[in-house]
Amino acid sequence: GPAYEFLFSDLVERIMSLADTPDRCVAYIAGELRSLVGVRSVFVYECPGLTGEGEHRLVSFLPERRRALGEDPRLKELAELTHGAEDAFFVGPGEDDRSARILRDLGIGKSLVLPLRYASRRVGVVFLLDLAEEGNIGTILDTLGRLSSIFALILRNAWLYENLEAAVTVRTAELEAKRTELAASLAEKEVMLKEIHHRVKNNLQIVNSLLYLRMSAISDPETKRLFAESQSRVFAMALVHEELYGSRDLTRVNMADYIARLAGRLMEMAPPGVKARIAAEPLGLGIDAAIPCGLILNELLLNAFKHAFTGRTTGSLAIGLRRDGEDLVLEVEDDGPGMDSGAGEPGAGSLGLTIIRSLTDQLHGRFEVLPGPGARLRLTFRSPTP
Repeated sequence: GPAYEFLFSDLVERIMSLADTPDRCVAYIAGELRSLVGVRSVFVYECPGLTGEGEHRLVSFLPERRRALGEDPRLKELAELTHGAEDAFFVGPGEDDRSARILRDLGIGKSLVLPLRYASRRVGVVFLLDLAEEGNIGTILDTLGRLSSIFALILRNAWLYENLEAAVTVRTAELEAKRTELAASLAEKEVMLKEIHHRVKNNLQIVNSLLYLRMSAISDPETKRLFAESQSRVFAMALVHEELYGSRDLTRVNMADYIARLAGRLMEMAPPGVKARIAAEPLGLGIDAAIPCGLILNELLLNAFKHAFTGRTTGSLAIGLRRDGEDLVLEVEDDGPGMDSGAGEPGAGSLGLTIIRSLTDQLHGRFEVLPGPGARLRLTFRSPTP
């Protein structure tokens, strides 16, 4: 008695040390029970109440060569017959009931059956088959009964662990398939968006070509100038779509590249001796901000060409774009005669300034004419999130 109590107490300690790996723990329990009790074979089954399957499922067995016995329908029938048992019990093949007849048919001798219950729920059963000795049967059954709930918990945790791994594997595969599907959908949308930007750019270029054809038939210099200004406005919009079409980010325009290309095109309208300096930070703007910002820059440069360099063959022009806290600041300066500070106020004259005021409102920004020398024009508007 005391010897078995000590051995089984030691077994419990070793089992608990393996609790973090319940699948290993079940196999370990089977091996230890076989050795301590002294039986030829050990079979551990999960009950349908745990697995949700239609029959008992073999989860551990010793020795390895007796697997076929564990899968024998008669041994699973024995598991069914003992399903209602509350405590560990002894089965002798000499008795006259179905359980004893199954043992005789299988060539199995005296055996022990240990039902495994967790929280009053049957989760499994352990068969200890072909008992070597019958001594201390009472002590062994009593001790097994007291350890039943611990074994049941280990078996339940092993089943949960196994099914959790399977569920994680299935879920991972589902997420990977979804990721692949989303990646394909995103790639398709990117292609479509690129195509949209490409077509809009082409359509605007067609408009520009029509304006050019019409302008070539006009002899009046002032009318030609108006057509050229209209062309530059169309180009400013088309360039936004061209930048987006050629960018990896189809939602944001690199304003440093955009400003350099727009200014380069517009400088063709300036006197040949006029030089431009550009200091633009590589800030990204969405299309809703990039187009009005580009059109405002277009008007500021056209204004400089018209007023700062008339009658001059040389001059300088400075274009800057920078971040100032939460704002973006666009500035254009020239070395011309300057302009009145009130020229940028509502009600002041030209079409260009009217366009600038309207687009500034669209950006919820502020437009200022700063003190000279020369003309200093500044647009300040709230920066999108970086």
